[in-house]
Formats: sequence, structure tokens, C-alpha cells
Amino acid sequence: MLRSFTGKILYLVPVLIAVTALSFLLLKLLPGDPAVNILGPSATPAAVRALHKSLGLDKPLLSQYWQFVWNALHGDLGRS
Repeated sequence: MLRSFTGKILYLVPVLIAVTALSFLLLKLLPGDPAVNILGPSATPAAVRALHKSLGLDKPLLSQYWQFVWNALHGDLGRS
């Protein structure tokens, strides 16, 4: 029984990684720039850059993924 439980827990780790990676990539594939979607089409380039920085969109993709996972583990799923 313990062996079965351990096997299921070990199977859960790659599944969770795959689900978080798929969720992250699907959000990245949405059309448009998130900063422009938030600020509106009349946003200035300086405002868009500032929002990119505050949202962490100026960081490398792997850093953004790690921040996404870290926030999700701490219950911060972002604004809706």
C-alpha cells in the first residue's frame, strides 16, 4: 500500500509541472499585449513599459514561469 501511495505521489509531480507549464504557455499565447489590454489602446509607450516592469513582463520567460508557480503556490492567482 505504501508503495502504491509513493508511486502516485511521484507521478503527481510531473503532472503538476505539466499543468502549470501548459497554463502559463496558454496565457502567453493569448493575442495582444497584456499591458495594452489593461491600459487601453490610447496608452503611452512609457506607461506600457512601466506596466511591463511592474508585472514582470520584462523578465525572461523562465523567470516569469517561476514567478507564476511561486505566486500560485502562495495563493496569489493575480487579478481578474
